[in-house]
Amino acid sequence: MKLDPNKKIVLDTCMILYYVDEHTKESCKQIVDVLEDNGNRVCCSSLSGFEMLKNRQDYLNEKEYTDFINTLPKIPVDTPTLANAATLYYLYRQTNRIQEKEDTYDPKDKLTGDLIIAGAALSHENHLLLTSNKKDFPEKYWSNLLEFNLITKNKNLIKVYLLEPEMNNIISGLPENSFHKPENWPTRPNLYDYRG
Repeated sequence: MKLDPNKKIVLDTCMILYYVDEHTKESCKQIVDVLEDNGNRVCCSSLSGFEMLKNRQDYLNEKEYTDFINTLPKIPVDTPTLANAATLYYLYRQTNRIQEKEDTYDPKDKLTGDLIIAGAALSHENHLLLTSNKKDFPEKYWSNLLEFNLITKNKNLIKVYLLEPEMNNIISGLPENSFHKPENWPTRPNLYDYRG
């Protein structure tokens, strides 16, 4: 399948790690190059910058991560992004993707970062999401457009997925007017709307 041109591809934070890590960067760069060959452009959520910076003590090559993030257009963590992240949280809970028991999917709220990154993709037209953590983006709400094999220097295989939001499923699972549509984004960047 060939990807339509002029898409913005939001990199999940794991993809930024792969792009710089010496064991995966060559293969990850090839995947990004394939995606950008068709007039598409990779970007990231500002949250990914935060996630990288808060864990910088874990990376010996912090400057490389910072340099790479600085080359990417960044989607702000603004009100529409947060509102749509909260919308996804609501949907995931409705479908038992997130429950409150200790033995279930997100008992300690670890999904918040992924929800915000997903909210960034949902808040803008023509945005897709590139991740290796497909389980964090349930199939009912995200469809798999393309799949890649990221190969480490040790010849290990990591599956990478280009996901598209399933807008019909997202909107049909919500009360009326509870989704922050992209066309409304530029005019209301700082306001939370009551959604009933």
